[in-house]
Amino acid sequence: MNVNSLLKMSTIRRFNKDAPIMIAGALSEDEMLVLIQGEAGIFKDYGGPGQEQVETLGPGDILGETRLFLSAPPAQTAVATAPVIAVGINRQNVYEFFATQPEMTFVVMSKLCQKIEAIHGEHQKMIADVRAGVATRKLQEAEAKASRSCILFPDGHGSYSLPINNALEEYLYEDAVTCPLCGHTFKQLCVITSRLRRDGDSDRDMRIRYKDIEPMFYEIVSCPSCLFSAEKTPFTEAGKRLAERVNEEVGRFRTELYLKVGYERDVFTVFAGFYLAILCAPFLHEKYQYEQAVLWQKLSRLYADAQDEEMSRHAAEKSLEKYLYAYGHIRFGPKQEQQLCYIIGDLQQRVGDLNEARQFFYNAKINKEGTPLIARQADMRLDEIKELLKKQKEEGAEG
Repeated sequence: MNVNSLLKMSTIRRFNKDAPIMIAGALSEDEMLVLIQGEAGIFKDYGGPGQEQVETLGPGDILGETRLFLSAPPAQTAVATAPVIAVGINRQNVYEFFATQPEMTFVVMSKLCQKIEAIHGEHQKMIADVRAGVATRKLQEAEAKASRSCILFPDGHGSYSLPINNALEEYLYEDAVTCPLCGHTFKQLCVITSRLRRDGDSDRDMRIRYKDIEPMFYEIVSCPSCLFSAEKTPFTEAGKRLAERVNEEVGRFRTELYLKVGYERDVFTVFAGFYLAILCAPFLHEKYQYEQAVLWQKLSRLYADAQDEEMSRHAAEKSLEKYLYAYGHIRFGPKQEQQLCYIIGDLQQRVGDLNEARQFFYNAKINKEGTPLIARQADMRLDEIKELLKKQKEEGAEG
């Protein structure tokens, strides 16, 4: 391997010990890495309870062939187990690499052939297992487990795709979190809020959108061991005295739910975290109905982002139910009450109750101690509802 030639033509990458080199499922760039110095561990379920190092790579080994040749994300996470220096081979310099590095070209082809052989061997074993009835039994067990896992979710909840990108180093960092209830330590991705940039005006429901990232994906901290879940501050401040009560509420899901943490965080874990946080809220908050209303509202937004309008409406109805209870039983300051009236009005309009929506928007508009911006927005929504009611009346007359 002509190292000097490689260094001249390619991009040098350096990774400190324990730094992720490539993250399973994340495609940040079309680049293959050739290790020049150090060691890299290949991990299955990195950061999760089933974490296992399945391979160790050293100088001369390659990483990310699928990124370069297929534009596909890696299947497993690579982490520097010692300080690593690597050379990047990308679409711009790959032809020069093959022309000037025949030895490394042979290595790449050998690695690919080895992987093909390994896949072929696994396929043959699977066929043998099917014939023996093993694969069928395993499939039935997996399906049964998946079915039990869905108990946490309401009827209608499906499998979703959301644009989660855990490799956004500009906005995310990994932090070690210790569950205050069971003492289990795990990794949590945290948002660097000071770097968030708004992306236009707020949505009709006062949702703020940000460029490049959706903070909601990382708002809920969930212990993968005991399933205690909450937003970061109430999670870290919870007392151990809550352990028994939380266990009674969410312990029944422990054998069915597998939550991914750290850089492995996925869509399933995001949805499960919100549902678990709703169940844990009564043990953490005096005004827990309001907290549950907020969580249901965010779930409605997540379902909408996943293009499941039926589940989004279901979550909106649950959120409205909790907000109405909070409005009738909890005392709020003038500004928070104005905001609450606006949110309830928006939800009432969404579920089709225009008259109730009109009343709450009116309350938000006339709140003299509230925010002028919300008052103006409520006034515009009142005009909108007036037109909708007029249209309904005209359609009713025609009918």
